[in-house]
Amino acid sequence: DDESVTLPLSVLAATALERMHSFESASRAAADARAEILRSAILDAFAHEFKTPLAIILAAAGGLRETADARREHLEMTEIIENQTMRLTRLTTRLLRIARLDRDDVKPNLEPTSLRVLLQEIVDQCAIQYGPRISALPASLPAEVMVDPELMSLAITQLLDNACKYAFPDSVITVDLLVADAFAEVRITNGGNAIRPEEQEQIFQRFFRGNETEHVAPGAGLGLYVARKIVRAHGGLLELDPRPAESETTTFRIRLPILPTRATP
Repeated sequence: DDESVTLPLSVLAATALERMHSFESASRAAADARAEILRSAILDAFAHEFKTPLAIILAAAGGLRETADARREHLEMTEIIENQTMRLTRLTTRLLRIARLDRDDVKPNLEPTSLRVLLQEIVDQCAIQYGPRISALPASLPAEVMVDPELMSLAITQLLDNACKYAFPDSVITVDLLVADAFAEVRITNGGNAIRPEEQEQIFQRFFRGNETEHVAPGAGLGLYVARKIVRAHGGLLELDPRPAESETTTFRIRLPILPTRATP
């Protein structure tokens, strides 16, 4: 009887197909998990392996400074070695932190912090690398917030570094700190190619890199993902200001609650 056989066979076929798709999905998930473990291990290994030779180079440069003769060009070259080695050390440290935060939950050690002071310290550090391109406009109020200074510095530095890397040559990057309605808002703006509307939310996803950024600067697509992860762990928001496709400026903003005693009336 064809009718008595057709229905059971169709059910068996559907079940077999469903199991096959489930097996394929599980296999892909397992492969992705193994790849993620390997990627994290490689990042950790590279970061650790870089730190030792960088420390040796920095120590050797300091020794040259002490033993070098008074020739100005020698001292200038020694200073270049020291500055660039310190820059690589900071980048390596940031890479290691980002790799760890990508895997783990962010657990900030909160303490009362002046966002204005913290922001100025970050701008001063970045100015060593990028020079006068960065223009900071601090708020008139101290904007005291409850944050982990180290983690929040990592998030803001990532935004500022991105703004400098993807800006038009010789353009100015502005850093604003606004205080209103019991919130403080850090706004980092650069002049450059606009982020495409269809990519404006995707840029916060792990490993995502926009079509424009692929050709401008190298990266792993983790910086914005980790920065938003840090800000959300502090009860804040990290967003991209929506702009039309023809716009030539990009603004990221971090919004954090101010301590109640410091809130504006």
